[in-house]
This record gives sequence, structure tokens and C-alpha cells, in this order.
Amino acid sequence: MPTIFYRPPPPAKPKPGPTVMTVKAHHPGRCLGLLVLVILVIGGGGLFLCQHSLQVLGRGKQAFIEQQVREQEAQRQQFNLVEQNNASLTVQNKELRQKLATLIHTTQTSQETYVQVLQSLTQAQQDVQDLKEELHYYKTLINSTTSIRAGNEVSINSFRINYDETSGYYQYRLVLIQTAKQAKPVQGQWQMEILGQSNNGLDQQLNMNQIMLDNRYSQPYQIHRFQKLQGYLKFPTDFKPKQVIIRLIPAQQKTATEIHFQWTDLLNKESL
Repeated sequence: MPTIFYRPPPPAKPKPGPTVMTVKAHHPGRCLGLLVLVILVIGGGGLFLCQHSLQVLGRGKQAFIEQQVREQEAQRQQFNLVEQNNASLTVQNKELRQKLATLIHTTQTSQETYVQVLQSLTQAQQDVQDLKEELHYYKTLINSTTSIRAGNEVSINSFRINYDETSGYYQYRLVLIQTAKQAKPVQGQWQMEILGQSNNGLDQQLNMNQIMLDNRYSQPYQIHRFQKLQGYLKFPTDFKPKQVIIRLIPAQQKTATEIHFQWTDLLNKESL
């Protein structure tokens, strides 16, 4: 037969009674002191933080100012260096300008001297040629047996043309002579005509008034044994000379002596 165990129920829990809060009374002076203490702690901490922040800002501002001062000093030194370099370059530039001016003046003087010497040499050579030509004339005159009547006639001893690069003109030189020992002075007019072509191949004839600077159709001559006539010719840019005609017209005579020269034979050459 099974055994039956009996377990009595647990005793009932007592019901909780009402909770009673007990408030302790504090002394007013303690509260005020605590409040003051809290204020002092907070104020002291704030003052410390404020002072610390001001110190940090002061150090940062001081560092910034020092950095600015250093940068300004560096800029001032750089400016002084640039100013010194500029002053040095200005002096060098002035010296170079003076040297260049001196060199240009020396070069111009040398060129002018060279041109003057060349012109003097050319003139001297021409004078020598004139003397030789005049000496040849008088030698011929001494050995001449031409009659007095025939000696009054005028002839062309030489005619030359040279190009003057300085002026761009052609310089002509015409020498007239009388071949008799007892020649008398003779007056008259002489003319020059230039035959040639233009660039388009058309034939052209230019008179003295078209090619000489004084624009005269004829030039006078007055000779007693020997006379040299010279001047300058100016041609149109599109004109190519081919032939020169010299015409001598004695005074009170209707006939003229006319001589033709080829242009290529006249340049730097003597035609007799």
C-alpha cells in the first residue's frame, strides 16, 4: 500500500504596513556655505579656464605677430636686395648706353671719314685725269699744224658718265677743245638727248630739260682752247638709256655738230 506524505502549507506572509519618510532638518548656515563653496569652485574653475584661454590666445597672438614681423623683415630684406640689384642694373644700363652712344658716334665718324676719304680720293683721281687730259691736249696743240681758221671750230675731246651711289644721280663730264694754236674764243650752246626704252619696251627720247636738275633745254659754253663741263643727270625709274647724243651749236651759226655715244661705252670709260 503506498505511503502518503503530508506537507503543510507555508505560513502566510504578513501584510506590509504604510511607509513613513523621515526628513532630517538641516541648518541654514550649512546650506549657504555649501552654495558659496559651489560658486567658488565653479568661479575658480571658470577663472582658471578663462586665464588659461587668454594665455593660449596671447601666445598664439604673440606667435602670429612674431611671424608677421619675420615675414615683413624678410620682405624688407628682399626689397632692399631688389632695390640694390635695380640700382646696379641702372648703372650698368647707363654705362652700356654711353658705350653704345660712343660706339655709334665712332662708327658714324669712321663711316663719314671713310666716305670723305673715298670722295677725296675719287676727286683726286679725277683731277689727275683732268690734268693728264689737259696736258695731252696741249702736247697735241704744240705739234698741231691746223690753220687759224679751222682752229676756231669746237670739238668734243672726251665725254664720260659715272653713277653716284650717294645721290643716285649720273654725273656727266664733257670736255670741249679747240685744236688750233691761234684759236679765238668761241661761244655757243650745247644740247644732250638720251635715247632708250621703258620697262614695257617702248622707245623713249629724253631732252636735257627732262633729265637735268636745272630743267634747261640747252646749256651755254664759252671756250678758249679747253673747257670742262660737268653736272648731274636724273632718269625716270622705268627708263633704260641706250644712246646719248651731244649737239654743239656755235653762236651765229645754223649748223650743229652732232656726236652719238653708246651708253655702255660711257659708263666709267672715256670716249674720244
